[in-house]
Amino acid sequence: LGELKGGIRYFDYNYNYNSILYLDNKTISNKLNGNAIAFEADWKTNYKNFYITANASTILSGDITGSSLKASAYIKKDSVFTFKGLAEFTTKNPEFNKILYQSDYKNYNWQNNFKNEDITSIGFEFTSNKWGAIKGSYNVVDNYTYFIENALPTQASETLNYFKVTANKAISVGKFTLDNT
Repeated sequence: LGELKGGIRYFDYNYNYNSILYLDNKTISNKLNGNAIAFEADWKTNYKNFYITANASTILSGDITGSSLKASAYIKKDSVFTFKGLAEFTTKNPEFNKILYQSDYKNYNWQNNFKNEDITSIGFEFTSNKWGAIKGSYNVVDNYTYFIENALPTQASETLNYFKVTANKAISVGKFTLDNT
């Protein structure tokens, strides 16, 4: 049945500035601090040349929320090639600097209450010593948080969908190697 590991994690975070900021029409806090307790589990197994791994975690209590489920299955044919399928489902808070920021520049101070980012990714990897490697994934992101032109953080109201494909192959001649991507 494989190997199963589980655990509990305690997070204590303190993201802060020197003082509370009072502007003309708003007050910006000087810190984000709190804690969270999370449960996590890892599982892996194999049968001959076929391997399966999974990782799951969720925040059970605390001031931040999130969860993650990652899984992969791959087949390894001796040293000839490896083919892997991957999936990931994650929900997480945006980075703290997008939630709270203080600056000497009046227009670059903010405190936001953004939703969690939801990320789904499904992909593959093919690796061969002879042919190189190719990786591809299809990704869907809801509530993507980013900086707009004026350097202020915002959260997308539409869903972000994208494909990502990379390929690389190292070519060696004598003592020289060129690794193309």
